[in-house]
Amino acid sequence: MGLRLVAMLAVGAMRLAFDALSREGGKRPVVELLRDSFEALEAEL
Repeated sequence: MGLRLVAMLAVGAMRLAFDALSREGGKRPVVELLRDSFEALEAEL
């Protein structure tokens, strides 16, 4: 169960990052957006 949860959280963070990339028109690098997504996730947990 633990590994499945980690995988779901990672996929969700990637989806949010790519949604932000699309919304912003590619103004920021994907790595920065992924970092922001994972930091937000970490703050929630």
